[in-house]
Amino acid sequence: MFMLMPPEGFRYTAGAPGQFKRDDLERAVTREFCGDCGTHLLTRRPGLRAVILKAGTFDDPSQFGMAQMAINTRDRQAFNCIAEGLPTFEELPPR
Repeated sequence: MFMLMPPEGFRYTAGAPGQFKRDDLERAVTREFCGDCGTHLLTRRPGLRAVILKAGTFDDPSQFGMAQMAINTRDRQAFNCIAEGLPTFEELPPR
């Protein structure tokens, strides 16, 4: 699960993340992760005016509300539960 946030509304409060970006791809994303444990924290995608935060890494994800949609459901596993009535998309939603 992830959420989008304007980059100016996000900052790290302690430490600095490690970063990884593939140099063999055009318009590659930058992934940021905890330098101690390696947990993936966020993704920065070129051209997207938002950071993509991994909501499961928050101390209290409930303070940000509930899911608004489920995407890429074509690839979901049997153990992935989607709340009844939540809009779903087999791929990304239309823009």
